[in-house]
Amino acid sequence: MLPVDLASAFGGFAMSMVGRFASRMRKVYANLEIALPKLSPGERTRLARGIGRNLGRTWAEMPHLARICQPGSPWIDIEGSEHYEREIAAGRPVVFVSGHLGNWEITAGAVAHRGTPLTVVYTPNRNPAVQRRLHHYRQGLKCGLAPKETAARVLVKALSHGESVGLVVDQRVPDGALIPFFGHPAPTTTTPARLALKFGASIVPTQCQRLGGTRFRITFHEPLRPQDIPPGADPEIALTTRINGYIEEWIRAQPMDWYCMRWRWPGVADRG
Repeated sequence: MLPVDLASAFGGFAMSMVGRFASRMRKVYANLEIALPKLSPGERTRLARGIGRNLGRTWAEMPHLARICQPGSPWIDIEGSEHYEREIAAGRPVVFVSGHLGNWEITAGAVAHRGTPLTVVYTPNRNPAVQRRLHHYRQGLKCGLAPKETAARVLVKALSHGESVGLVVDQRVPDGALIPFFGHPAPTTTTPARLALKFGASIVPTQCQRLGGTRFRITFHEPLRPQDIPPGADPEIALTTRINGYIEEWIRAQPMDWYCMRWRWPGVADRG
């Protein structure tokens, strides 16, 4: 019922008040200690509160996804769209990869609302009532939605039809390959690289930054192509390492945007 700006501000304020007492903040501190070890305890505390505030804003913006993502939206600035448009015009599907940064939900909507057929992966909420509500909100993105458990089949079908797909890839995958992330081996999904290799698709790193309040910048970076990997390298590992490198840069540039309330590295729970 609230306007976009007011809803977002209220969500951010509420989470900044509640979030500092939440058990999940222990995970935030532990992850930040590895990713940004030079921070002082005070800086880490301030940053953790900002991360909680960004999460509160993101949740409160969910009912407004359709409005935020519409073409000509006053809330989104887009840069580098020619990078993925050129790939699609050449007949290559695109695997968009992003992290839980800014409002990561709107990265899919920014693409789909501008006419690119897109299917994205999401993790269903454990609470059925909450999940139904979230699914309703995500319909505003105007893209296909593939639950994580059955995503492989859905993504293969989409790419087989020449359509593009999107994945958020910065969180821990228990059975993932150990790929360096901030200089430490981290279990990481190699699905984007595997799909790109199988279907001849290009990987487009997609960055979402919160510029303040409900203003966002979505940047589509230059494509990563399987044929650009040096001979002799494992292309799946090499591409995934490049993806992690992009996400590291984005987090360093704007760490308050990063949703890091889950253990990211093996053994990090012991530090928390």
